[in-house]
Amino acid sequence: RTYGQAGEVTWNQRTKEDRGAWWEMGGRLRNATHGEEIPAVFLYPKNWNGRSVVWLSDAGKSGLFANGQPIPAVRRLLDGGATVCGLDLLYQGEFVPGGQPVTRTRRVKNPREAAAYTFGYNRALFAQRVHDVLTALRFIRTHERPSRQVAAVALDPVTGPILAAALAVSGDAVDLAACDTHGFRFGAVADLWDVSFLPGGAKYGDLSGFLALTRTPQVWIAGEPSTVTDSIAALSGARVNRASGTSGSDLAAADWLAGIAL
Repeated sequence: RTYGQAGEVTWNQRTKEDRGAWWEMGGRLRNATHGEEIPAVFLYPKNWNGRSVVWLSDAGKSGLFANGQPIPAVRRLLDGGATVCGLDLLYQGEFVPGGQPVTRTRRVKNPREAAAYTFGYNRALFAQRVHDVLTALRFIRTHERPSRQVAAVALDPVTGPILAAALAVSGDAVDLAACDTHGFRFGAVADLWDVSFLPGGAKYGDLSGFLALTRTPQVWIAGEPSTVTDSIAALSGARVNRASGTSGSDLAAADWLAGIAL
């Protein structure tokens, strides 16, 4: 599925809380085309500047908060006037009892350990989560108050690769992206039931090959050596900003996003 195939998406709002300078709105993104629903939360500043940020986390939409308040990086974006959207991707948050993240993917009832029995007929969880990201982007781009600029952030080892793959198939739906890959490679996944297993994921350049396909104009990347980020910039034409060190902090990513004018 690509962004062009993301489908028709609507918002079913269930809660709305006044948080002073911003609204907290919870509900479901409904993808009528594919029969899917995604729990989501939108933190909407009352001085909205037309920018929206999809913030992915291994904890789902609860990853936007700590002790009931937005984490400092999210608060930095809200104070700057950006809307921040959090999602429960498939088998995150509300999808699982107690909100505990899954560590093993589903499998068909066959005693033989062969990927073909499950993934020859069913999409991998990783791919389904990429589709969830596309659903959110589709809504943000097409609802009655579309954003003038759309950004996406994923900084943990689970969602960083998901965002990298989503950027490869999202066309021009994302204007800015901050992604920490943590050096992940599909070729290093040794377990068929790993949540990041993707058939064929390593075939054409692995994760760096996905990033090289992005049409996002500006990308902030952590977790990759300069040789990789230079290649991504050359192949994609994107302006690539490499985070210093081996990984990037959420505040560094938020500062980078906030420092780029609309």
